Amino acid sequence: MTRGDEPEVAARRSPSPDAPRGRVELLGVWKSYLEGGRRRTVLRGIDAVFEPGEFVAVLGRSGSGKSTLLNLIAGIDMADDGDVVIGGTTLSALGESARTRLRRRHLGFVFQFFQLIPTLTVGENIGLPLELVGLARDDAERRIEALLERVGLADRRGSFPDALSGGEQQRVAVARAIVHRPAVILADEPTGNLDSRAGASVLSLLRELTLEVGSTVVMATHSRAAARQADRVALIEDGQLRAMDARALPAL
Repeated sequence: MTRGDEPEVAARRSPSPDAPRGRVELLGVWKSYLEGGRRRTVLRGIDAVFEPGEFVAVLGRSGSGKSTLLNLIAGIDMADDGDVVIGGTTLSALGESARTRLRRRHLGFVFQFFQLIPTLTVGENIGLPLELVGLARDDAERRIEALLERVGLADRRGSFPDALSGGEQQRVAVARAIVHRPAVILADEPTGNLDSRAGASVLSLLRELTLEVGSTVVMATHSRAAARQADRVALIEDGQLRAMDARALPAL
């Protein structure tokens, strides 16, 4: 990549080939984009490790690179330099189809605007990841029913998303993200479209369900209240990540 006068990373750690399935490693990760004919560097040699079962909040202003970081972990975007490693698998070593399979089987996603499919019912939305991984129908039905109970929507299985409140839609989105028991869940501003009460409820649900299956959660947020619910907080600023005390978060 072109870094201009940016310094080289002095020493890069090696991926851990025998890492647990939910371990996320960022090894000297750089990412930049062309904007208006000029290159803008968003991430600058980031080194970080998120351990299995951790709930990590990546806190930062709009445009700071939070969503870019999640896209790199998902293998949707690729780093200009450095490596992203999921459970010992280096994403840059995979082709596009292999990264797609990894996303389907091992990652779950929660978005700010829910991203439910409007022509599918609540139950069908939740079950979609199970269809993509080919889970047997009876097993899929049991998982869907159990999660509908857990998220308090057992009586809304046949409803369509537009009949639900924002908080209910996000509960469906959380159930969809967890139904295939992924190693890693990426949550991009999951409370950004909710009021404070609904947001707190969704975060509590996300934490409870992911603890049960042992998923690692990486949540991008600009909300200090949301970040305080995490085990660990990393502030993204000037393309770098730095650890923060959740009790002393800065105003954004």
